[in-house]
Amino acid sequence: MSKIIKNSDNKKLVISELTYRRLFESAQDGILIVNFHTGKILDVNQFLINKLGYPKSVFLKKHLWEIGEFKDIVASRENFSILQKKKYIRFENLPLETKNGEKIDVEFVSNVYKEGNITIIQCNIRDITARRIVEKKVEENEELFRYLFENINSGAVIYEPIQNGKNFIIKKFNSAAEKMEKVKRNEIIGKSVLKIFPGVKKFGLFAVFQRVWKTGKAEHLPLSFYKDNRITGWKENYVCRLPNKNIVAIYDDRTKEKQEEEQDFTRLKREEAILMSICDAVFAINTNGNILLFNKMAEKLTGFLVNEAIGANYKKILNFINEDNKKTINNSIDEATHIHKTFKTSNHTMLINKNGTKIPIKYSLSSIKNFKGEIIGCVIVFRDITKEMEVDRAKTEFVSLASHQLRTPLTSINWVAEMLLKGDIGEITNKQKESLEIINNSGKRMADLVSSLLNVSRLELGTFAVTPKPVKINLAIDEVLNDLAQKINDKKLQIKQNYPTDLPLIKADPVLLRIIIQNILANAVHYTFPETIILIKIIITDNNFLLTITDQGIGISSEDKTKIFTKLFRTSNAQLFRTDGTGLGLYIVKLILDAIGGKIWFESEINKGSSFYISLPQKGMKPKKGTKTLELKIA
Repeated sequence: MSKIIKNSDNKKLVISELTYRRLFESAQDGILIVNFHTGKILDVNQFLINKLGYPKSVFLKKHLWEIGEFKDIVASRENFSILQKKKYIRFENLPLETKNGEKIDVEFVSNVYKEGNITIIQCNIRDITARRIVEKKVEENEELFRYLFENINSGAVIYEPIQNGKNFIIKKFNSAAEKMEKVKRNEIIGKSVLKIFPGVKKFGLFAVFQRVWKTGKAEHLPLSFYKDNRITGWKENYVCRLPNKNIVAIYDDRTKEKQEEEQDFTRLKREEAILMSICDAVFAINTNGNILLFNKMAEKLTGFLVNEAIGANYKKILNFINEDNKKTINNSIDEATHIHKTFKTSNHTMLINKNGTKIPIKYSLSSIKNFKGEIIGCVIVFRDITKEMEVDRAKTEFVSLASHQLRTPLTSINWVAEMLLKGDIGEITNKQKESLEIINNSGKRMADLVSSLLNVSRLELGTFAVTPKPVKINLAIDEVLNDLAQKINDKKLQIKQNYPTDLPLIKADPVLLRIIIQNILANAVHYTFPETIILIKIIITDNNFLLTITDQGIGISSEDKTKIFTKLFRTSNAQLFRTDGTGLGLYIVKLILDAIGGKIWFESEINKGSSFYISLPQKGMKPKKGTKTLELKIA
């Protein structure tokens, strides 16, 4: 019977040994078995052999501290004695290096236990490299979070829920929040949000905290007004839940912006009241072109009521047409809603109202900016100039009539003065001759002014005729230079003509063409310095003749450049350089070129000279019927 029991015990022992061996070899941790008394390695499992890459012979029958890879773990007999005494030792984050040089982090745990009569140490070695990588990333993320939390411009507060979400304790409070709330974080950390910010429930933020804590869904509390017995202001909050169930609120104090907006709104309302009551028509649009403001005069002129206009796109309500090219001014308006622009027009715009009636207007437009300097729309002011145009026409007709009436006596004065100077009526003394020359020259200047005034009135009234004929521009230039020959010689000027003599013909009214050339060339001769050069160039493009006349004279100041084509305007330096002059020449040239589809512009620098550019359409001038022709002035 005892023999049977002994065999049964042996069988159990064998099974136990096999089970242990199977576990030992299949374990996913490295295992070393070490003699407790001697420190010699008795066994090593396959996992550790594979992990480190060394053969089993490197480990067996050697002391633990003799193995190179473990010298840093158990470096001496003294340390091993501590292990023997404590019977347990644990090292974490120990660096090991495999045979092929790979660095791994391990957790080293040693336990002492008896196997029969032998006391042994089992060393479990676990690879924690992957865990350390994750932990490092977590540490880095936490560090990044702490940095962002502390350095963002927005206020940031972390709250810990207590009493199952019935209250929240302040855990962290960044420096931006300290400035906004005018408190020190060490005074409020660990205290209830309801105590520090008693208005938080009425503000609506406390309910947001509770919902976010329960659902985990982030929420945005729009700009709202917060008030308690300590602070007031406009706040905008974003709240979310952290993985540890704490909640974080990121918020901005918009009080200053809100105050500025309210001031801006008050100012706009005040300005709107003014604009609604002024005599000019006014409308304002946003960047989409929708009408925001439409005053009473705009109602009257357009025929549309305020409730029809407000909110509608301005293109459906207001139809502005350029009288010259028959195009709308929509491009200028649209541009002013996106690019800062201020613009005024002359008398060439028509408003076609709701009933189809054409009303001549003057308008100005300007971009609208908010307090941040951003363009938010455009305002247009316009007025009916029908009566002004009637007055201007009456004045022009009066000038025309008066000029005609002046012409007859002037002709007689000039004729008699010339007869006296020639001695046709009898001999005169030298003193009488001087006086007669003054009369004669003054009479010629007056006749020149009368001719210019007549030309202006005919151009402004539109009564002038255009009779195109095939002409050569270079021949017209030669005729004008011949008329100016005496003045050119007196000033010792050099004329350079840079164009071919075989220029193609252009259909042009000879009188109009000569008036254009005469005025520009005469100005060059009169206002250039003596002994200088006047350059005349003609370039032919696909569509135009470009005539350029350049002098080396007194030039035009920056202040005068915008007024150079204005009626009766003469620059201050021109008046000093040459006292006589009507201030009508360039105005007449501009009127003629506008009427025939040409253009004029210039470049100038004070005391260095001017270049005037005249562009004439190569297809020529279109015929126009009229009751009057323009007059050539004496050069």
